[in-house]
Amino acid sequence: MLHVTSLSVTNLCVLELSVVSQDTEVRKAFQRSLTKQGFKFKLNTKVNGAEIIGDKVKLDLETKKGEKETLEADVVLVCAGITCCFALCQKV
Repeated sequence: MLHVTSLSVTNLCVLELSVVSQDTEVRKAFQRSLTKQGFKFKLNTKVNGAEIIGDKVKLDLETKKGEKETLEADVVLVCAGITCCFALCQKV
């Protein structure tokens, strides 16, 4: 679907999974579906730095293996996961 709009979306994730889910099969199926739609995934990758240059953002990336790479983007969205605190939930 992204190829129709000429967008390029790359999902960077410091973990080895792109979607946190208790169900491994659901997670894999969801990632396959997004990949078929044109999403790219860089798993086990962290962002070491970001710099705005003109109307672009330059990201300095590093894989778990220590390989370094630069990614240039028009827009960067930062999403942080939240872990539920079950002990607190049980008190309520």
